[in-house]
Amino acid sequence: MDRRRRLQVFFLNEGFGWARTGIEVSALLRERLFRCQLGVSPVILTMRYRSDSADVYQAAISGGALDASVRFLNMYDWYQEMERAPRIGQLPAWEPGTSLRTERVPNTPGDLRVYDQSGRLTMYVFCSRMTGAISYINHMDGRKPHRKSRRDFFHPSGVLSMTQILEGEQEKVSREIYFRPDGSTALLKRYDLTQSVQKLLYVDVCDAHGRAVDRFSKEEDLALTWLRSLVERTEQVSLLVLDRSSLYLESACTLKQDFGQRVKVVPVVHAVHVSDANDLAQSRTNRHYSGFLEHPVNIDAMVVLTENQARDIRTRYGAKNIRVISHGYDIDPALCNLDFERRDRFLMVCLARYATEKRHDLALEVFASVVARIPQARLALYGNGSQRASIVEKVRTLGLEQSVTVGDFVTSVGPIYEQAGLSLMTSTSEAFSLSLVESLAHGCPVAAFNVPYAVPALVQDGINGLTVPFGQVEELADKIVAILVDAQRHKDMSLSARALAGQVTSVQACQGWSDLMAQMLQ
Repeated sequence: MDRRRRLQVFFLNEGFGWARTGIEVSALLRERLFRCQLGVSPVILTMRYRSDSADVYQAAISGGALDASVRFLNMYDWYQEMERAPRIGQLPAWEPGTSLRTERVPNTPGDLRVYDQSGRLTMYVFCSRMTGAISYINHMDGRKPHRKSRRDFFHPSGVLSMTQILEGEQEKVSREIYFRPDGSTALLKRYDLTQSVQKLLYVDVCDAHGRAVDRFSKEEDLALTWLRSLVERTEQVSLLVLDRSSLYLESACTLKQDFGQRVKVVPVVHAVHVSDANDLAQSRTNRHYSGFLEHPVNIDAMVVLTENQARDIRTRYGAKNIRVISHGYDIDPALCNLDFERRDRFLMVCLARYATEKRHDLALEVFASVVARIPQARLALYGNGSQRASIVEKVRTLGLEQSVTVGDFVTSVGPIYEQAGLSLMTSTSEAFSLSLVESLAHGCPVAAFNVPYAVPALVQDGINGLTVPFGQVEELADKIVAILVDAQRHKDMSLSARALAGQVTSVQACQGWSDLMAQMLQ
């Protein structure tokens, strides 16, 4: 334990949202493991701007995903000194003046359209779908109907957090001004509008009076200054665990060069390390990991989630000091439904982000083939993401509206897997899917395409799940139908799936991280 008191651990993430990604969920599980079993209290760092990050943090605490003692720091909140923001509810409610008329927008948590005395739309007030508080206000430019010229974002306390200046027909962001709770300017960003893709020209860091005192040409330099301030505050060895390597790698390695043995850098490989999982030897390296796989940088170790991926990385890149530490998942005994007869055998579930690489289109094609032969079969999708509309359209095109539901992201997955008969996974690749582990641990066999690396590592075809080569829709549907018509075989498979729970607990992950920390302090 004395050695661990010499270590300050930081988990470096892009951000945390209301609907958490697999990487975000795994970081929170790892935080609990470090704090509860290793006696180390990590600091969780996020780099992406969110005006409502305080609400997201509180929701994670309320939902039991995060303990209130955990330090959760956002880079923009740090620069904006948002710890000095008023308490939520302390500020008076927003009241427009007599020159403006408001109109409630139906079927929203409180959105408003605001009109001037001539009846022109001047503002649209957007309220948070989670809390009902004002999230941002779009301001119209007064020349063309509905063309926006400014967007104001608000902190949950009600103070103005950031203003975007929008220009042109396409309403491109030309400037962003970030404020402290007292109204002074903390940061000012300027963008180049001559490029087809938004490009940062510079970001100014301002003093308490709004005067520029630093100018950086890229976001990474802003992050470096922030990280340096955190590392300088402690005499402990700082272990930087990079969950988003492409964002933090350059800054982390610069700190290592500056502070020497006081800084240790350990990126985590959360996904398949190449762009095409069908060509592991030759396809382009995943951009999130190319910085430390293809180029010699000063990292101390890397963590991967399966032995097979560690082998492939060593073979292709000659990488050394690879640690295999899988996600640990501890099942709550109170959630276990040990009576198989209480399961809804014909209910299939799929819990995954609504993203292109998850291939929900193939999942729906598999299910369409199943339900044509097993009419009582149903499929429930849970998730969040940009592809939701296309998934709903695919459901309609296949005529599955009566047997498929497209649901929202859920935080409590145990009860879902305990009720369902099978889970469906049709991703192009899965380095180590937490959803797959959760499904098996709750006795819900997985029907999946046999893609690297999680599926072959965890699913035994015909024993605790069903696997076929990627894209073999009819073959997977045939295997599912064979299980659904054989209740005893289905029950045996469920029992075999639940047996995995003892193999992927936090105990195994705990030992791996403990050994890594010991090495970092040598």
